[in-house]
Amino acid sequence: MKRLIAISLTLVCAFCLYIGSACISVGRLVESVRASNSSDIMARTNLPLLKQSLVDQIVGSYLRRIGQTKPVGQLERMAANTFGASIADAMLTKMLTAENLTELLKTGKQNLPAGEGGAFRIPPLDEMGTGIKELIQRLSFIQLRLLEFRLSADSSGDEVSSISMHFEGDQWKLAGIKLPTSVVSQLAERLPVR
Repeated sequence: MKRLIAISLTLVCAFCLYIGSACISVGRLVESVRASNSSDIMARTNLPLLKQSLVDQIVGSYLRRIGQTKPVGQLERMAANTFGASIADAMLTKMLTAENLTELLKTGKQNLPAGEGGAFRIPPLDEMGTGIKELIQRLSFIQLRLLEFRLSADSSGDEVSSISMHFEGDQWKLAGIKLPTSVVSQLAERLPVR
């Protein structure tokens, strides 16, 4: 019986450390955003994973858009995943500089690269509370090493934004920004239809 209690307490402590470390990492990221500390934000970001999460959203929206007018064949899907991802990746490389990422997380606003016009908005990370209780209320499990935190308090609808934190080594890093559906559609419209 004592052994079972000891194992249970160990598991509870490990789970609390797991969730607590993710919440602390998000809190430190929010503090860096509030201080506009671009270098610290970049140190707390896995840029390749962040870029890939955005590319996946944009290409997925693009495939849904062209699928509304005609069936999307396997060859078109493969081409969109290859060439569309390359175009989206190039667009995101311009958008995800240290200054632009800091601005997006701080204000929630991102101007599209020069010559592409327009801008989009998401709820700013700057306004997220850093208390453990609030962060736990915004938390969703995706995978063992990937957790999601909603940016907006409202958890319903397609316009919900969130950030994903990925566990790497001994810390959690920003690995994704889930954009609202309308924003992803706006970015996907910049990909060529053919």
